[in-house]
Amino acid sequence: MRTLPAVLLLLHLGLTPGPTSTAPRAARNALFVPLTWLASPVLALFKGPQPLPNSVALSRERGWSDVTLDVDNHGTALYLQLSGRFEFGRAVIEYGDGERDQLDLRQASRNSGIYELKTFDRDRDMHRVTLELKALSPTGYVGARLMR
Repeated sequence: MRTLPAVLLLLHLGLTPGPTSTAPRAARNALFVPLTWLASPVLALFKGPQPLPNSVALSRERGWSDVTLDVDNHGTALYLQLSGRFEFGRAVIEYGDGERDQLDLRQASRNSGIYELKTFDRDRDMHRVTLELKALSPTGYVGARLMR
């Protein structure tokens, strides 16, 4: 039962206001600066978007942009891989034979993930895709992926 008075004493000391200090504000807060490392494991769980291979980085401050992603390969579907949040206006897919598809993406907003842009009945040679988009995240990455 000796520990109960010690716990109560510690609680009382922790709850009572301490002596008034005339020390500068920076000196009083100096204790909290080194303790920020304690939060780093938790903050590491919530990292911002990371660069994707064959991708372009965009920032929110840039606003609406036209981004061209070189594909130069063939496949049966074209996907967009996103890291961050984006709003899309339109897309233009250029094929190896010179044809072009223009897609109205109707201001669609998407979060991080992989999204189908276009599928084909057969294997198709693609040259590039141009996107009209804006980042809604502080920083984001968009890349083109093919399914073969």
